[in-house]
This record gives sequence, C-alpha cells and structure tokens, in this order.
Amino acid sequence: MTPDGPAQGPTTRALPMVLFGMLTLLTFAGPLAIFVVGRGGERPSWPPDRPIEWRVFLGVTTGFLALLVACVADGMLTLRRLKREGGDRASATAEGTEADS
Repeated sequence: MTPDGPAQGPTTRALPMVLFGMLTLLTFAGPLAIFVVGRGGERPSWPPDRPIEWRVFLGVTTGFLALLVACVADGMLTLRRLKREGGDRASATAEGTEADS
C-alpha cells in the first residue's frame, strides 16, 4: 500500500480486446462465409463466377488484414508508450536515490 492508497496495477484497455475479439471472430466466420456464398451459382468450384462471391471474398480478406494491422499497430504503440514511461520512472528513481545519499 502506498501513502496515497492501494497500489494500482496496470490498467487493461478495451480497444485491443475488442480488436482481437473481432479478429478471432472473423478468423472463424470469414472462411465459413466464403464457403457458403461460394457454393452458389452455376459453378460451385474455384474461381467464383458471381460478383457477390468475389465481394465476400475480398471483404473478408480486407477485413482480416485491416484488423490484423490494427492489432499489431496497437501493440507496437502500447509497447513504445510503456518503454517511454518505464524510462521516465527509471530516471526518476535514479534521481531520488542520488538525492538520498
């Protein structure tokens, strides 16, 4: 316990959890949607013969890549922020111990 109250642990932000949850959902639902939509039309084999099949395929692929990039970018920005805060704390601690000597 600190003099100001109980020690606060690291906070969990909601954005990375939401992004990762959406990415997980799209990982399972996306291929299923491509398969279900792709079975229609005159030819149920590859390549798709209807525009809706191409739209679903491109939409799922684009959505997956966008969520993947967002998750990686958020992780990199969070890591950079934590390193910066950790460096500030380390310099403040070092200054505090030098003043105590």
